Amino acid sequence: MRALVHKHRRIAGRFIQFGLIGGSVAGFGLLSMYVLVSLLHLNTQLAFLATTFASVLLNFTLNWTLTWKDRNAPFWLSLGKFILSRAFTIPFGQLLFWALTFVIPHYLITTIVHTALMTVLNYVIGDKWTFRIKTQKEDEGKPLGVTVQETPC
Repeated sequence: MRALVHKHRRIAGRFIQFGLIGGSVAGFGLLSMYVLVSLLHLNTQLAFLATTFASVLLNFTLNWTLTWKDRNAPFWLSLGKFILSRAFTIPFGQLLFWALTFVIPHYLITTIVHTALMTVLNYVIGDKWTFRIKTQKEDEGKPLGVTVQETPC
């Protein structure tokens, strides 16, 4: 029972940290947009592209070094998975937001619901795929890169 409680606390703590990082990176994105557009007079579309790129990298780096640091997941493999996951979740999130606008009448409530759903989705993808490393148990008995099928004699 004690192990189960410890596991749930660890998951809750990791999720809270993930959310705090996401919120901080969102704040960074808003500040970056302001600086690039209002102070440096950069084109809005270019500023958004630069901010999105920087935000994705910052989000990955903070989650890799803080949220999932105990996993010791390989940096480049995790970064590739993270970028690939965002290539899916960003368009999916846009589609989800569009669909929610038909169900929820106010855009701010739609935004809150969308953010909550996408936060959970992105957390699960990060936890179960992006920052996941194989356990020794999963690797036991498997030859590297070779699948062997035994046939009865």
